Amino acid sequence: MKTENNNETRTSDRKRVFQIPAGYELERLARDLAEWLKTDQGMETEVIPLKEGRLIQGKASGGRLSRLIHRKAESLHVALIPSESRVTVWLGQGDWTDPEKPENSGKFRLRHMFSYARETAESVVETAATGISDLWTGSETADAVFEFVGRQIADQFRAISGGRAEEIDSRLSRYVESRSAVESAWMAGYLQSGEILLAWLQTDSRPPNHPNAEWRFLMTTERSALAGFSDEGFAALQELAQSRMAVTDAFGKDTVTLGGAEWRTRFSNDMLFQEIAPLSVPGPLDRLYQAARLNIIHRDKDRDPLRYGRDLLHHLVTLSGDPLHTLTRMYVDHLAETDDPEPALFHSVTLTPEWLTLTRALPAEVSGDRLHRWAESWKLSPWNRIGLAGLIQDAAPDSAVHAELILPLLNRARSDLKKENRTRRLMADIRYAQALGRVGKQPEAVRLLEERLSELPDETLADLLPAPDADLTKGEGGQLMRVRMLELLVDLRGVPDTDDVDTLRALGVLQPLVPERLRRLRTAADGPVRDRADTVLNLLESGGLGTASTEVPPQGSASPLSPEDIQGRIRHPASREGTAIHKLQGMLAAKKVPDHSSLKSFAKRVTPENHPEVASAISDGTVLFRMSSVEAYIAFGDLDTGIRGYEAKPSFILIGGNHFETESPVFMTPAELRFLIGGELAHIKFGHERITSREVWEGVFDKALTFVELVPVVGAYLSKLGRFGRMAGQATEMAKKVGNVKQYVFHAQNMLTTTQDIYRRKSGTAPAVRKRTEEEDLVGAFRVMQLTADRAGLILCGDPGAAVRAIFKSSPALLPDLPTAEQYGLFAFLSRTDDRGALMYQELAVRVAALFSFYLSEEYQQLKATGYSFS
Repeated sequence: MKTENNNETRTSDRKRVFQIPAGYELERLARDLAEWLKTDQGMETEVIPLKEGRLIQGKASGGRLSRLIHRKAESLHVALIPSESRVTVWLGQGDWTDPEKPENSGKFRLRHMFSYARETAESVVETAATGISDLWTGSETADAVFEFVGRQIADQFRAISGGRAEEIDSRLSRYVESRSAVESAWMAGYLQSGEILLAWLQTDSRPPNHPNAEWRFLMTTERSALAGFSDEGFAALQELAQSRMAVTDAFGKDTVTLGGAEWRTRFSNDMLFQEIAPLSVPGPLDRLYQAARLNIIHRDKDRDPLRYGRDLLHHLVTLSGDPLHTLTRMYVDHLAETDDPEPALFHSVTLTPEWLTLTRALPAEVSGDRLHRWAESWKLSPWNRIGLAGLIQDAAPDSAVHAELILPLLNRARSDLKKENRTRRLMADIRYAQALGRVGKQPEAVRLLEERLSELPDETLADLLPAPDADLTKGEGGQLMRVRMLELLVDLRGVPDTDDVDTLRALGVLQPLVPERLRRLRTAADGPVRDRADTVLNLLESGGLGTASTEVPPQGSASPLSPEDIQGRIRHPASREGTAIHKLQGMLAAKKVPDHSSLKSFAKRVTPENHPEVASAISDGTVLFRMSSVEAYIAFGDLDTGIRGYEAKPSFILIGGNHFETESPVFMTPAELRFLIGGELAHIKFGHERITSREVWEGVFDKALTFVELVPVVGAYLSKLGRFGRMAGQATEMAKKVGNVKQYVFHAQNMLTTTQDIYRRKSGTAPAVRKRTEEEDLVGAFRVMQLTADRAGLILCGDPGAAVRAIFKSSPALLPDLPTAEQYGLFAFLSRTDDRGALMYQELAVRVAALFSFYLSEEYQQLKATGYSFS
């Protein structure tokens, strides 16, 4: 039937032909349809028996339909006419038939109904200017009627076949286009038990002898076919023999051949046919796998194909014992949990019992080449290949067969990353070297690691700025990539019952707060290396810090260190010339030196007669570090605690008088004093003019080396740094208004808490590999100044225990904790956390770790041997 509305001509569908199963209950369908029209459409309904079939008529109870439709055309009629294995559903308008009048029963003539309905509709259009015929035919309501009938027939197909339904929702598939109600009902009858629909695509070809029908391409886990449908319903079926699908790419519509048949695609789906060509592989398991893979790798931003592919893989794993299918399912499970298009999935996986079982079972049925091809087919990024190899390797770290399995995977990742990402390439090389060692290729693995160690980028800032939650006593933070390479070299270079001492020493230097590192070094080494490892290990253990000697250290003669040693070994590596930290230090010079002539009013000058231990330390230090004479003064009053160095003419050091009072809690032994004096000499030597008013910032400086220390020094520079800049301005103004030093320290410490929170949030939310911020560079600049000073102090002192005690005693914030550290040892003390799980002393841990690293290093040994040694 054609109607015209707004000069537009369109054909309104008025019948559908549905396939029906054997034993189909037509009466039940009629009752269900009448009930649906009543409850869903709000109609009065009646079911009327016909000579062949049933007539369901529905009449609107009021509203627009009653006002517009002529009285003789006020009802909807749906006729169900069965014929063999089909039922034709007619839809139209006509008179309301009174079922109580027997002359109407069984005498319904469909053509009269539609003829009269058309005439009536045309009359209404003319009088009411509305396309009333579209109220039922070709409208949403008509579509809903056909949709309902299709669902009911499909449900009966499933009920008759024992309640079978599609196990997977194929509507989510990228390769299943929308189906009409007729097609869905037919599909319910066509699919066999356990068969899953994988593809349903429209074509631009027609079945023979059916000019009004079009082929639909159908592929399931079991079969391939062409099914023909017209506007009215099912028309034809052509089953296709198992064979490879070929798609001839063309400009526009492609040509597809499969199983002896040929057809043309539509403009809109030619790429879909090209993608599903691999689905023509024989075997339901292979088809399931390929269908899942194709949906996922071609999903773009649509998550429905990902859900469909995931469901297919879960079903596949229940049917297959192939561990590679299980690996695929677990990979896709993780993929489904993220919106990141390039997620580092295998790096976020923990070795749960399920993963352990899988990765240990893989080599039994999967070869390295097959695993490599699998990664290729799933388009795994090089980073995910490295992560997968790591999972397999970590599940069985000593297994040669597991190492053999991942070698092709790692080799391809290394090749892909050769010019792209140095850090990730190093990760691949580390894994590759470990695998080489497991398969008996130790020399090749050693050569690779030695080459990469020589190329390793500078990681010293990782020691200065660990993540806020990095516990250095557990080996967290710091130069982890270098640590991993050295660990491997220990294993690869070692011979039975003999460890590689040089490599163990390098590991101890990198992680000096990890007792196991020191125990292994102490066992393997001899001479001074063993003795120093033993010294540090004792300091980490309980009671080790409480054994300070009050005797004056034995004296010898000091020799000037070479300028190369001073600049290249005393300086912390992160502050040496050319580094980012070194460049920043030049911005920080803004210190006002007290008037030298006024010192006599509150300080007493040190002489060899009144304080020989101090005079000796300053004399030795100035010789060692090639400095001109430096004066020392014992300060009293407000400056009776702490030690401060000033670069002037002449340079001088102020030492608080309390450090010489034996009854004072901050009394210092000669060795402790030598450590602090050596540090102040280094500050003067290297121009560490880092604080505007040393007295003001002493409390903050000692509490924790954080960003707040920079506030009064580089306020202009900090103005570029957002919230930090605003805080800098506030502090500068505060310095002008607050005259009392102690009050300023109080205010500054309040600001410290706020700044620490900001810094902690910034660091805590950052990714593992990220660009440093300006704030972190500045924090590092201040921190490395102190670490450089500590190195100089240790050279002058020679006693790491005295150095650590001096750090506690010179810090008002740390002094109350010294008894705890003495009782429990530095290892337990530095690993303490608060009730929220946050590390309490990470700043101190960074400083102590750097001190112990230097003490254990070859640099320290050479400096002590050439520059200064006690007789």
